[in-house]
Amino acid sequence: MKKKSIWAILCVWLAIGTGLKAQQLLVSPEGLYYIIHQNTIEQYDTTGKLLFQFSQGGPESISNADVSDQMDIILFYKDLQMISVLNQRLALRAESVYLSSYSWFSISAVVGAPSVGYWIYDSWNQKLILLDYHYRAVATTGWLRLLLKQNETPRGIYSTLDRVVLHFPSTGILIFNSSGQLADQIPSAEIGNIYLNNNNLYYTVGNRIWNYNISTKRRSLLPLEMPEGASEFGVSNGMLYTWLGDKVSLKEIP
Repeated sequence: MKKKSIWAILCVWLAIGTGLKAQQLLVSPEGLYYIIHQNTIEQYDTTGKLLFQFSQGGPESISNADVSDQMDIILFYKDLQMISVLNQRLALRAESVYLSSYSWFSISAVVGAPSVGYWIYDSWNQKLILLDYHYRAVATTGWLRLLLKQNETPRGIYSTLDRVVLHFPSTGILIFNSSGQLADQIPSAEIGNIYLNNNNLYYTVGNRIWNYNISTKRRSLLPLEMPEGASEFGVSNGMLYTWLGDKVSLKEIP
């Protein structure tokens, strides 16, 4: 039997060695996946082998991370207002940066902006700001209060070469271009989790998984459903990754 057909019929369970409840499951475009436990991030291959791990050593938790670029893995610590950038082996590339040192405050989420710097979400002013690598503002969405159904912070933030995506629990998904202008939106309070892989935006409604291409604006329903009880997911190389309890499941998408 060929390897591909084996993947088609098996659901592979990968136990996480620490036994801790994960805060986040992240999947890279290359198919590696990452588990965040409070202040620790771990990198695994598709067999469940732990490759590398990183922790700052302090009690502060990692608020969100961006693993879309394996050479620049971005960690954001909201309590410290701090950004750390790791290499593909989860080692610090440079000294961590405190955003307050550059007069940026009340930041609730950070994601990389390829070839530019970082997108940051200012929760106090409710706006998305594009920073260059010197932490200077080069673009902004302006206030998002008119777009939001209530005063809320994003549940998820993702980016591509020319798009940045925010997910708000009550408002839905907002998609902006590299200039900070609203390019598209998916208004729904029923969206559970989202995941962005290049131009393919995946999001859940109940146990169904939708794929929305942010370039062509075409939407389709995946032939797989979220397993009951799954809390996180990702899609890479034709595989669906889901987090169930203390395990990660990989299943081929037909």
